Amino acid sequence: MTLSQKAKELCIFFSTHCPHPRWRLWLLRKGGIEVGEKTVISYGMHVIMPWEGRITIGNRCAIGHGVVLIGESHPNWSLLAKHFPMTAGHLDIRDDCWVGVNAVIYPGVTVGPQSVVAPGAVVTRDVPPYSIVAGVPAKKIKDLPPVNPPGEKAAAG
Repeated sequence: MTLSQKAKELCIFFSTHCPHPRWRLWLLRKGGIEVGEKTVISYGMHVIMPWEGRITIGNRCAIGHGVVLIGESHPNWSLLAKHFPMTAGHLDIRDDCWVGVNAVIYPGVTVGPQSVVAPGAVVTRDVPPYSIVAGVPAKKIKDLPPVNPPGEKAAAG
């Protein structure tokens, strides 16, 4: 592990316990997480960064307290590694999403734009755009109507 990688890990670690929202975003960005404009990340979000891939959070997102974003997962040196190989991948939370308190999002998942992840949900598969998912594992429970950003007209149909 290089000094640069260690510095990024430390930034992400300190972001979890940072009381100031702007500093928290600064630390996450320095840690290699792409965070969009007007996104709010609550105190206590935990991130497990992938060795390969990246974590992206879009514009105008709300991430609740205690959310866990998992970039990679594996059983370490356990003999179970034979049955459960490492999973890693890009984790993408698109624009205008709301991730509820204590939700967990696994590697390789994309949360579609204007979607809601209910509190406590465990997301193991992609979340369709304009939907609400809940449960363990998370399943779609409702569709949402798309909302146009201010100043943008609805598509003629």
